[in-house]
Amino acid sequence: MSAVSETIVREYFELHGFFVRQQRKYAAPSRREDEEIDFFVVHPQPAATAAPRPFVLHSADLAGVARAVVDRKSVV
Repeated sequence: MSAVSETIVREYFELHGFFVRQQRKYAAPSRREDEEIDFFVVHPQPAATAAPRPFVLHSADLAGVARAVVDRKSVV
């Protein structure tokens, strides 16, 4: 199930013009699973915006984001 949700997140950002880089995941005994960063996303041509971004971003707000760290959380 994890691979399916990672694919959805990756395709969502690629659809909005981002380059997506995923770190290699490995199992370290001292780290918990939720401490991992899932994706680094970079927009090669972000739109210039003068207005401040809202706290919760929606699809329309992504055009002004140059780069971000994305962590996918599973909801049970």
